[in-house]
Amino acid sequence: MVRRQTLSAEDRWGLQNDLYALVVAGEVGLGDYLTFLGHYRTDHDYLPLASIATNLSHAHLTVAEEAAARIAAQAGPWFGEVLERIGYAPAADEDHMTAILRDQILFDAVRYGCPEAEAEALARFAELRRGGTVHPDLLRSVLQAGAWSGDGRVFSWFDRRFQKSESEHERMTVLAALGCFRGRAEIEKVLDYVLARVPPRNTFIPVVALAANPSAGSILWDWYTGRLAQIERFHPMLYERVIAAIIPAAGLERPDEVRGFFAEYLRRSGKPRDVIRLSLERMEINAEMRRRGGS
Repeated sequence: MVRRQTLSAEDRWGLQNDLYALVVAGEVGLGDYLTFLGHYRTDHDYLPLASIATNLSHAHLTVAEEAAARIAAQAGPWFGEVLERIGYAPAADEDHMTAILRDQILFDAVRYGCPEAEAEALARFAELRRGGTVHPDLLRSVLQAGAWSGDGRVFSWFDRRFQKSESEHERMTVLAALGCFRGRAEIEKVLDYVLARVPPRNTFIPVVALAANPSAGSILWDWYTGRLAQIERFHPMLYERVIAAIIPAAGLERPDEVRGFFAEYLRRSGKPRDVIRLSLERMEINAEMRRRGGS
């Protein structure tokens, strides 16, 4: 019924999303979920595909290297097919959900190794660097792809773009893309940039983006513990967002350090206890999911 799309988009969304919840809970193997997704191969509706992309992104970040490679091998070509079907360039008469879906899965396709998606995204990024423009519906994913493939010179371009932009929305988009750099030197530059050049209201944006970057977990943890006094001066709501992002991300690589640090932190600090405890719980769920791998 999923394959034939005789179920509604809402039901097709619900089936795979509930199945993924069972994967996270350890009641179903990741391989079973990936196999079931084969029935969605020709699906074109935003709701199930966007949810699948979100679930695969979480799994790809969380599971061990072998299982992550299996996700990329399945999702890269699949998302490339979806993009070919809906088109890489926004059409004047397309519906809003198609535009949102393209923006969500374009960068996913790039980081899962789809060569066609990478070529399309980087061509548009090169046009931006030459002073050209990109359709607003593509800007976020194009900037993410540019950072993902970029080096120190690309970081400098992002700095100039951020400082010159008069649009708050674009500035936030640039900051989110900064979290997609993969090189250690560039990630450390981003984290220094957060504290030196980014307005306090926006400091959490690159940090949250880096938390979804498999290259950044340990670097984020060193930054947080090394700059704690400065980070604690963030607005309480923004500090909570930073905590909620860093604990699960760092916990994938250094769980014992994170547990020990926050056990002591909770004893001596009145800072956001509920957020810390919930984030530690997420960390343990992710750690158990990584331990199980694809089984």
